[in-house]
Amino acid sequence: DGTIAPTASPVAPTASQFEGKGCPQAYAVGGDYSAGDKVEYKGRVYECKQWPYSGFCGQANYEPGTTYGNMGWNPLGWCDGTIKPTAAPTIDPNAPGCPPVYDPSVVYQSGMNVEKDSVVYKCRNYPEGGYCNAGPNFAPGSTNSAMGWIKVGSCDGTIAPTASPVAPTASQFEGKGCPQAYAVGGDYSAGDKVEYKGRVYECKQW
Repeated sequence: DGTIAPTASPVAPTASQFEGKGCPQAYAVGGDYSAGDKVEYKGRVYECKQWPYSGFCGQANYEPGTTYGNMGWNPLGWCDGTIKPTAAPTIDPNAPGCPPVYDPSVVYQSGMNVEKDSVVYKCRNYPEGGYCNAGPNFAPGSTNSAMGWIKVGSCDGTIAPTASPVAPTASQFEGKGCPQAYAVGGDYSAGDKVEYKGRVYECKQW
């Protein structure tokens, strides 16, 4: 009997969320935005939506507050002033050089680093990391780069390789003679030593 009472109308977050905190950085078309990033656009604060919608946040025609912008941005409220910036990121001058150059023929995994135009990019974690192998339109530095890659910083030079493995010297076995000669198909275990063509070899660990 009667009617069902309507639920309360949705209420937009109020400006009080940001009172005294100032505005985040102004929105910039093509910016490298990720899920959770906040921007200011025309005096309002917007937050980049979670993946997969975060892919729209840096694209043209998807500005916050516009018809298509709502596909990538959530409105949070009004703001005034600026937020005190955190310390600018720094690059360790003693850090190693650049990782391998980005190669579209390589299958990249989450966490792998590449270099493109002297900038280091890191492949995002799953599921965003799937874009790291989605072709040239999602390559590091491209318009859609942020969907799969995180910009880490600049680099210079190459990473020094680790030391080459060194074969054991004869001094290890001087005066000890040679172990049993190597036999194809022998039943060898980790640590077993054999002699082959005057040199001593040890079976590696499993």
